[in-house]
Amino acid sequence: MARRPNLYQAAAWKNPVAQGVSDTWFVELHGYAKRSSAELPYSVPNEYVASRIGQVLGLPVPPGAVIETPIEEQGKAWLTLNFAPKTELLPPIDPAITVAAVPDLAAGVVAFDLFIANTDRHVGNLAFLPSQKRLDIFDHGHALLGIRLGRVQNRLDELRGQTGLSGAAVDGIPSNRHCLIDHITSATTLIGWSEEIQRIVGDRFLGRVCEEAAALDAGASPEEMMRAEQFLGERRDSLKRILFDHRTEFTRIEEDDWGMEL
Repeated sequence: MARRPNLYQAAAWKNPVAQGVSDTWFVELHGYAKRSSAELPYSVPNEYVASRIGQVLGLPVPPGAVIETPIEEQGKAWLTLNFAPKTELLPPIDPAITVAAVPDLAAGVVAFDLFIANTDRHVGNLAFLPSQKRLDIFDHGHALLGIRLGRVQNRLDELRGQTGLSGAAVDGIPSNRHCLIDHITSATTLIGWSEEIQRIVGDRFLGRVCEEAAALDAGASPEEMMRAEQFLGERRDSLKRILFDHRTEFTRIEEDDWGMEL
């Protein structure tokens, strides 16, 4: 059975747009905005790339967009559409309950975070509604380019061949052990998601997304995004190898479930 797409709510439903525009209305939406800063200098481009990749993979990354901030000097911001229902509280999640309820989707989150080098997946940046089996994936400001200005190449070099999910520091920055990694029980599902990433995320798509992120003029230079593009291409092609080489990080997956060496 296909997963039901996540739905979002209008904050206000207003007047029609104009005569001649068929049944189109002005609406107001709520969202969460975050800017790049001294502490998170690559937040906006990281969010942009992660959102584009997550969406093309069909993962429940809430829709988002880059917006101009009210004060020009503050630069641009990344806006995530509000995904919190009015009647239920959101994060933190219970990882065990989440993985048990949506095991395939949870494995997709792990494979996605492995791909984009997200070292900051914790219980506070996933949202899960058990009553709807609805999962939302958000907050990717620490992924890919990292959080240290001018250290993109150092970070990516250190992460080559590593999962980035274990909680080990990367380029001197502490990271979080991925909150789902100790609850995933199927290597087959992880490998399946890795194959899907390799099949769907092509070179042209990666090149376009990284060029767009550089063109945003929101913290990442063209050279840094070129390095990110190269890293993502190499990582996409080696995901299964990385999983197998670091299979002991997945504490609930039996050795036999990995099959023969990839």
